Amino acid sequence: MNEEEEAIQELMKMSDKELDMVPFDVVKLICQVKGCKCHTKIRDYGLNPIYYVRRSVKNQWWNIYYTFFLCPKHWKFYNKLVKLYGQDHVQQKIIDFNKLPIQKL
Repeated sequence: MNEEEEAIQELMKMSDKELDMVPFDVVKLICQVKGCKCHTKIRDYGLNPIYYVRRSVKNQWWNIYYTFFLCPKHWKFYNKLVKLYGQDHVQQKIIDFNKLPIQKL
């Protein structure tokens, strides 16, 4: 591992209190359902495409190339449809993978 990769791994292992002291930008993570404008605020530590999603229950690092975000309303809707029609079919119909999920505030 080179120095940059080691620094990234160290940053990802930090606790919430330690991460609060590291400079970051706040960006919007937009729901990827077609036509939805709902969003949540997440932290950008400059590790594009990896962002820090801070939640009261579970804080996570998300790679937006492998994960899509749905607002709470559409998450419930998505899970109900997946049970009926299957994940691939539902994603094809309601998720807009061409929609850029990150916007500056």
